Amino acid sequence: MPGNDGLWTFFITGALTVAVALGAMAAFLVLSQRRTIALHRRYAQELLRAQEAERAHVGRELHDDVVQHLAHLGHDLEVIETASVDDETRARLSAVQGELDDVTHTIRKLSHGLHPSSLSFGLGPALDRLIETFGEEGLTITPEVHQGATGLDKQADLALFRIAQESLRNIRRHAGVDTAELSLRRADGQVVLEVRDRGKGFQSHAARSGIGLHSIRERMALVGGTASISSQPGRGTTIRASVPIQH
Repeated sequence: MPGNDGLWTFFITGALTVAVALGAMAAFLVLSQRRTIALHRRYAQELLRAQEAERAHVGRELHDDVVQHLAHLGHDLEVIETASVDDETRARLSAVQGELDDVTHTIRKLSHGLHPSSLSFGLGPALDRLIETFGEEGLTITPEVHQGATGLDKQADLALFRIAQESLRNIRRHAGVDTAELSLRRADGQVVLEVRDRGKGFQSHAARSGIGLHSIRERMALVGGTASISSQPGRGTTIRASVPIQH
């Protein structure tokens, strides 16, 4: 009937209008979400860049200014110590010199941690120096660093170095063990870094939103890489970061 045909046409037109409106709204929400995620990622990446720039600045200031001043003070103490002073004064000066040497060593380590100058020689040598530093602090690390495994740009090298540094720091503070393993190798067109321990561990799902893993993922996203963490209570933790090799 003509009346029924008009009614069906009305309902179909209305349904299509609603479907188009819902589709447009869904597309708008998806685009808005993507834009928000992109803005968040851009902000996180800019924050990481700013942090690295500030670290480099402070590290250079410590090395070029503070350490140099301490060196001058040490020289002055040596001059005074060799002067005509009694044995008690000389002993005190010697003790002060020892304390000054310890402070200088600590500041040099801080400077290197903030601004790893050894990265200028490549990621492999920088990781070797990092392993040595943690060894001095009581964490024995079994390395498997393939010196020719990188071939990445400076930003990618720095990102992997920071991940190794933070992972080893967390092991020293929280794992309850004094040993760890670190490997750097090429595999399937990528440079892969792994840091492992056999310590306390934790539930992996509890760390998915943690600030540590979030920072690691942001660092990898900044250089086009990926990161993952696996852990179980009582069975240790493994952090894996990989960056594609650009040909």
